[in-house]
Amino acid sequence: MRSYPNPMNRHDATMEDMKIPGSHLLEATLGEWSWAEIVHITGLTYSVDDSTTGRTTLSIETSWRDTLSGFCRCEATVVFRGVTQLSLKAVGGPIQTGGFYVDDIRDRGWSDIRYEVGDFETGVLSLYCELVEIAHVRPHPR
Repeated sequence: MRSYPNPMNRHDATMEDMKIPGSHLLEATLGEWSWAEIVHITGLTYSVDDSTTGRTTLSIETSWRDTLSGFCRCEATVVFRGVTQLSLKAVGGPIQTGGFYVDDIRDRGWSDIRYEVGDFETGVLSLYCELVEIAHVRPHPR
């Protein structure tokens, strides 16, 4: 059985070890942050980057909440590159999540796969990928 991060624990070791490109954008807006703070997926784009190799990218538009107050604090674009085994449950409208896990799985020895990603409450999205990055962050109007 998978153990999920405690949303209140904002300093888990795996996050600090991963050094996600663009994470400084979230830090500038949120201060400390956790993947568990993603509450909605408001858009997604899936593309094939190279038809010869089949390399794919998934970009998702997300809303992030403050775990203490529950208020939305920002919107961010999260990009997953080198996506494999993408699973997305059919839904309509904004996708509500209970937060995400992004696990560094390099120790499994899978070539070109570094992360396992998923929604740990509703199971609406799961995938494996080579790279995770934060592309854009927009503070939420108060």
